[in-house]
Amino acid sequence: MGGINVKITMIEALMQTVAPHPCFGCGKIGTTLCDNCKYNIIDEPFSGCILCGNVSPEALCAQHDAPICKAWVVAERRTVLRRVIDAYKFEYVKAAGHTLIELLDAKLPILPADTIIIPIPTAPSHIRQRGYDHLEILARLLGRRREMPVTHLLLRSSAKTQHRLNKVERQQEASGAFHISPHLSIDSNTPILLLDDIVTTGSTITSAARVLADAGFKTVFVAALAYQPLD
Repeated sequence: MGGINVKITMIEALMQTVAPHPCFGCGKIGTTLCDNCKYNIIDEPFSGCILCGNVSPEALCAQHDAPICKAWVVAERRTVLRRVIDAYKFEYVKAAGHTLIELLDAKLPILPADTIIIPIPTAPSHIRQRGYDHLEILARLLGRRREMPVTHLLLRSSAKTQHRLNKVERQQEASGAFHISPHLSIDSNTPILLLDDIVTTGSTITSAARVLADAGFKTVFVAALAYQPLD
């Protein structure tokens, strides 16, 4: 795994030197997303509920009984943002990870100083396919920007993924998908920032939040790069 990561990083660094990446928005050479295109995404934030898509300025409807205090999503996964996310996840454009975290950082408010970041555990099959854990990298980048520790308090109980599942199937699969690491002991008063890349039905993020709530954690925030309506 480490050898693959090093190889990809070296190739990407070399290509960025000899052939800088064009902006995914306007094509300007030099960065994966220029300042103007970043602003265009930030200026049109997602303003719906992450669990149902209905309009909600807090990204959560009051009708949902989810153990999530607040949630923040950069924007809907479409056009330019979709291209940046897909390039990062599926085309080994790791430089796009920095761009995505810049967008998310601009969306997030000031959080409690003792907040810790917990990325949603990535399915092992996806890590093998990509050669790296995309959410782990994003969590580390955000942690450095916000000076927050990253902790793997959540572990996967199942290696199954939700790709191609409908809403009911996603909810069934997400139920029991995670558990608390027996090797870590964290004060339940510590605020948690759950980090995910794409929220579709909210099943995964809700299941993860419930595991934390059942373990006694009182403050669970959610941050995601994009909201994707279920087709």
